Amino acid sequence: MLIGYIIAVILVFILPNIPLSDYLTAIILVLGGFIATYLSTDNEARIGLYEGLLYTLSTLPILLISATQLTLYTILFLVSIPILAYIGGFAAKQLRLRLDNANKI
Repeated sequence: MLIGYIIAVILVFILPNIPLSDYLTAIILVLGGFIATYLSTDNEARIGLYEGLLYTLSTLPILLISATQLTLYTILFLVSIPILAYIGGFAAKQLRLRLDNANKI
């Protein structure tokens, strides 16, 4: 879980100067959930969700300190972080199940 979190944090802090960084942030959060789940031993999609919640909790103080007010966009972003990470975790779980079934044949 820590590797997916570290990759997501590093890449998101590089993004503000890049055009279309919102879409790249979503892709990176899905990738972080995917990596966290795929590299875990129990292969549950909730590991991706935990990674997203960890990222949200670590981002929340930064957003509250730097922003003068919470906008609807900021709130939607905070809500979507765990959802995107869970999607990545679900994709990793399905991929691992398919690879395990292919190896059994």
